[in-house]
Amino acid sequence: MIFYLLLCNQMKIGIKNIFTIPKSVTRNEELVVMPREQYEQIITNLVPSFYLKGKAARLLDNRVKRGLKEHKEKRTIKSGSLIEALNILKK
Repeated sequence: MIFYLLLCNQMKIGIKNIFTIPKSVTRNEELVVMPREQYEQIITNLVPSFYLKGKAARLLDNRVKRGLKEHKEKRTIKSGSLIEALNILKK
């Protein structure tokens, strides 16, 4: 509930009809009920959306296609971090 209140303050939206259902009712997990419109507004603001057009969109599409092709041909590497991947590439 505190997380949601902080989000509301950051996004400057009002709190309407929000209820917290006790853990005893929901098998030891808190459940928050809120209007769908508010939920969708929170989700929309959490995940930024970028829309590319023209040349930028084509370049990104080509990079993704090339990456998928390399992955299919097993020309990619597996690593747990970017630093590990760079070290593997240096060898």
